[in-house]
Amino acid sequence: MDWHDLSAAIVQRICAIDSEHAMIIEGTPGRQPSGALADFKTLLLDKIICSFHMYEPNDFTHQNIYDNVAPVAYLGIITDKMWDKDQLRRVAQALVEWQHDYNVHIYVS
Repeated sequence: MDWHDLSAAIVQRICAIDSEHAMIIEGTPGRQPSGALADFKTLLLDKIICSFHMYEPNDFTHQNIYDNVAPVAYLGIITDKMWDKDQLRRVAQALVEWQHDYNVHIYVS
């Protein structure tokens, strides 16, 4: 099964025995919020919490994972773009709009 079919089957089976508790469902592994939104459209139930990983800016959050390179500092220019609270808000804007459009809870990890 692909991720979407598997997660839909899991949600259905859990709801059949426990309709009281909320479930946290995560998008396709490794997907950023903007790419994972489509994964949830058929899983939106009252007790579903959609979870996303937020790795932006990737060069900051993943520094020294693959290579030892010069440190990357947050608040400043990272990969030719200014990263600050306003930039993070711009990155998250599609997620916030999607949350309001579908009236769902989200958890960003």
